[in-house]
Amino acid sequence: VGVLDLPVFAVFHHGYGVGSRQASRSDLGQGLVHPVQIVPYLICMSTDMEQRVSHTADKELQDIEKKYPGFIHMKLMKGIKLSFRLQELLQKPDSGPLRGFRQKEGELPGALNGFLYSILRSTKSQRRAILMNLLKQFDDSARSPLETMLYLADNLAYIPYTVVDEPLFLIHHIDIMVSVIGCNILENIKKSLELPPEYEYKINQETGKEEVHYDEDL
Repeated sequence: VGVLDLPVFAVFHHGYGVGSRQASRSDLGQGLVHPVQIVPYLICMSTDMEQRVSHTADKELQDIEKKYPGFIHMKLMKGIKLSFRLQELLQKPDSGPLRGFRQKEGELPGALNGFLYSILRSTKSQRRAILMNLLKQFDDSARSPLETMLYLADNLAYIPYTVVDEPLFLIHHIDIMVSVIGCNILENIKKSLELPPEYEYKINQETGKEEVHYDEDL
C-alpha cells in the first residue's frame, strides 16, 4: 500500500484506517513521498473516531509542522474537505445531519479539526489565516453545500481558542460577511415566497422603486 492508495481511506470503508496509517508512516519515514503530499490525508485521518488512527495522524502532523513549517497551511482546506468526506462515511445517516464536532460523555464538545488548529496557532497571523480560510467557504463564490458549511461552522464554534482575540476576530468578520451577503440572501428568500392574498404595489417616495404593501394583520 503506497501513498497513492491513501485516498481509499477517505472514500471507502473505515477498516482501511490502520493500514493507511501504517502506510503513511512508512512512506514518510523512508522518504518515498514528499511531506506536503501526505498532509491532506493526515488531516483527514486525524478526525477518525478510532483513537489509534487519529492520535498517530496528530503526531505526524506535529512532526511535519516542526520540520517543514508552512507545509500544512498549503494543504489545509484540501485536508479539511477530505475529513468531511470521511465523516460522511463514519457518521450514521439516521443520526441526523453530519456534524463537525465530537463529544465524549461528561466532556465539552470539541472540533474535529481542533487539534490541527492548536498545531498551527503559534502566531497571530497563522491563527487568522486559518480562520479566514474557513470563513471563505461561506462566501457566495465558494458555492459550498449546506452540509459542508454546517460541518465547518461546528469546527469554528468548537475550536480550542486560547486568547480572546481569536473569537473576537472571527465574530468581526462574520458581521462583515452578514452585512455583505445577508441582504442578497433575504432578497432571494422574499422572491421565493408567495405573496399574501391581499397586497398592492406602491411607489416608495424615497427610492422611487415599486414595493409590495399588504396588511400584516390579515
